[in-house]
Amino acid sequence: MQKKFNIPLVYGAIGGFYGQVTTIFSGDDTLNFLYKKDQIGIEKKMGNPSFILALVASIECSESLKCLLDKGELLRKKY
Repeated sequence: MQKKFNIPLVYGAIGGFYGQVTTIFSGDDTLNFLYKKDQIGIEKKMGNPSFILALVASIECSESLKCLLDKGELLRKKY
């Protein structure tokens, strides 16, 4: 659906004490790069501290505003 309507996706994920945030535009292959087959997440071993979720969510909000206002440098294709 994202490709059909050309809507950017602000993606965020957490695992243990780690977080990922990126902005994905139509045609980007970022998720296939981030997630390999048969990959087990670190959260299975460590759990997820609650403050990591709030941190990643705030960065996602910032990315969304940058997309909407067309200002600043997006976290796009930053591996």
